[in-house]
Amino acid sequence: MGGSLAVSDAIISELESLSLSATRVSGNNRYATAAEIFKIGKELGGEVKNALIANGSNPADALAAGAYAHYAGIPVLLVKTDSIPEETKAALAGNEKTYVIGGELAVSEAVMLPARRLLKNPGTARRTSLW
Repeated sequence: MGGSLAVSDAIISELESLSLSATRVSGNNRYATAAEIFKIGKELGGEVKNALIANGSNPADALAAGAYAHYAGIPVLLVKTDSIPEETKAALAGNEKTYVIGGELAVSEAVMLPARRLLKNPGTARRTSLW
């Protein structure tokens, strides 16, 4: 997952030489890549109604939430501290619930209100701790 700067073409070739299937999933930036992963999950038949959002500039919270996201079958989408990139907005639109991972220094209240407006039920975006 990611462009050739994140995962080199040599790694893709090496996987293919081992008879492993490799498909690159990437976007113009990390926010777009996360949204592409979300999109592919839906295309593969996943019924995605909820999402986790975490800061994409300092991804410690996103990495920590990854295991839970996999267990729950929900994507981790990335935001900036004070804004939601367009790619993330498009992926969030129409979801039922969004869980914000990280404190206010990671994901500010300036993200919470727009995140709520994108949901089917605007009251279901909330800051949470998964553990």
